[in-house]
Amino acid sequence: MKDTIELMKITFPLLIPLFMLTSYAQQPVAVMMDDANQMRFGFRIEFVNNMLPSDASFKRIADNSQPVEVKLEKKSPFLGVLFSMLLPGMGELYSGNFAQGRFPLIADCALWLGVLGLNAYGNWLQTDSRSFAAQHAGIGLEGKDDQFFVNIENYNSRDAYNEIQLVNRNLNSMYPSTQEYNWRWPTESARKEYKAQRILSDKMFNAVGFAVLGMIANRIWSAIQASMFIKDRNRSIDESAGSMLKLFPQVYTFNGKIDAIRLSVTQPF
Repeated sequence: MKDTIELMKITFPLLIPLFMLTSYAQQPVAVMMDDANQMRFGFRIEFVNNMLPSDASFKRIADNSQPVEVKLEKKSPFLGVLFSMLLPGMGELYSGNFAQGRFPLIADCALWLGVLGLNAYGNWLQTDSRSFAAQHAGIGLEGKDDQFFVNIENYNSRDAYNEIQLVNRNLNSMYPSTQEYNWRWPTESARKEYKAQRILSDKMFNAVGFAVLGMIANRIWSAIQASMFIKDRNRSIDESAGSMLKLFPQVYTFNGKIDAIRLSVTQPF
């Protein structure tokens, strides 16, 4: 039924001009069954003899008319998968089943918003926490790696940090005794406040990673759906290859002039 509707969409524009000429018809639109159990929608349009000139090409069509078969094109599973990997839902749209493709498309939009929002919030928290450390612990922000900002949250000062590294014989991890790497928290609560904010910024960045994994999984889901829909469509076309919509054009002449045009449309079911 779905293929029949789609076929009728293809042929309907072809029928519009003929329906517009039914004011000249002596036989109205008719529906009939033939011997092959096909429903035939037929109509005959007859013209007054002097309306159209004699034309040998029309007579040849009348004498040698063959049915015109309207077929649905098969879709490429590869293209369906490719479209879904680029943008979820587009593979389903290509397969003709966007009713199911809208869900991965909506999910992808939501995930993109999540990635952008989480990343922006994480960057804001990171910048704000480092500014807080510079203001309260007296650190210099230039030339520091991420590990430095982790270390300052666990020790009240650079000297306290270096003492622990010396005890543990981690001499390569000690910071030089220069103002550039010096810090000292005024209170324990200030250090803990910085630590909480920095950890929260890391959680936002980790959430971005999970959202990206969700986007990848969503694309795989959409690609699998699109591939299945296309395979089902192509299989349906193969199974109905002998029962496609057919157009039967016929032209009738009288005294060398066109007398009537008849177009029959058949669809077995």
